[in-house]
Amino acid sequence: MDEQSSSVPVTHSTIFPPGYGDFALQCSDGVVCHFPRYLLGYLSGFFKDMFELPNSNESVQSTNSLVLTEPSKTIELLLQYMDPKIGTAVIEQDTTVDLLEAARKYQVPTVTTRFQEELLLKRAYVLSQNRGSSLPVENPLLIFYCALRFDLPDVGRLALKILAHCDMALLESSNPSIELRHYLYVMNLRKKTDRIPPVHRQRINGPQTGDGTA
Repeated sequence: MDEQSSSVPVTHSTIFPPGYGDFALQCSDGVVCHFPRYLLGYLSGFFKDMFELPNSNESVQSTNSLVLTEPSKTIELLLQYMDPKIGTAVIEQDTTVDLLEAARKYQVPTVTTRFQEELLLKRAYVLSQNRGSSLPVENPLLIFYCALRFDLPDVGRLALKILAHCDMALLESSNPSIELRHYLYVMNLRKKTDRIPPVHRQRINGPQTGDGTA
């Protein structure tokens, strides 16, 4: 990441176009996002430290964009979470890991907090489903992987509860880059759960309520 031109053709973000903010971020695919400097400094520990460096004001006023290593799909999603004018973006399977990785790299805890809240507030609904449009139900292994990679113990516990009774096809077809030992642990948990009578499984998963709590 540096302030130099790229060989990739430059275009401007349609979500964060010129004039939207006073600081330019050039993504790896050449898309430039314009975002308010004060928001970057307030919500991102990375940018806060950068702006507080000696002579940082000179670099900020430069016409060059700060070149990033992430594509616009990831950066635009990250900025949407940081922008109070924009409603919370939807976290999807193909963007979850990249978004959380960018949030960790640029020290934006808001993203991780919202990710956890979105999952945990819906845990009662999630635990009652075998199939559905919810990310934890569609890909519980991905949620478990994120919990391990980004140190989210509460999310990990939720993922394990889902994995204990979800459709077996989800364990066979949606395995991300999860370590073999963790995958084997999940499969062993599933074998043990399958031997438990259904009435006792409900007790293990906890009572189901309609208000999103368990």
